[in-house]
Amino acid sequence: MLTKRYGNSIVLKDLSLEFNQGEIVGLIGRNGAGKSTLMKIIRQIIQTYDGSVADKH
Repeated sequence: MLTKRYGNSIVLKDLSLEFNQGEIVGLIGRNGAGKSTLMKIIRQIIQTYDGSVADKH
């Protein structure tokens, strides 16, 4: 589970995703849904959040 807060605002709450090798996925959602924040966490641009991101290679 992944949670990201900016001050009192919760941007991602209890997010859990799993992707298999070779899959192509897309993120869709309205403005402010946390898409860019999630991508920055996956790419390790953002390093402070609650939970974990695991690479199971």
